[in-house]
Amino acid sequence: MLISWWALVVAAICANLMFWLRQLARVRRRFMAEHPAEWGRMGRREQSNPGPQAGRILLWHACTFILLIAAGGIGAAGISGKF
Repeated sequence: MLISWWALVVAAICANLMFWLRQLARVRRRFMAEHPAEWGRMGRREQSNPGPQAGRILLWHACTFILLIAAGGIGAAGISGKF
């Protein structure tokens, strides 16, 4: 039961990562289309997370990741009976 719980938590973490990376790709494409001159002046590193929306997406991703890890630990403790 405990192994299946952690498998579920890992699947949720992967789904969370994929969701936020898709959101980040949309923001990147929108920024590239709306600001082509600024996009051209940016370096590779700056182009990976352009604009203020990308910063918010990374913050939300970090928060949801931490919550999933916490929920996984609390659930595992509850399942194992050591809570």
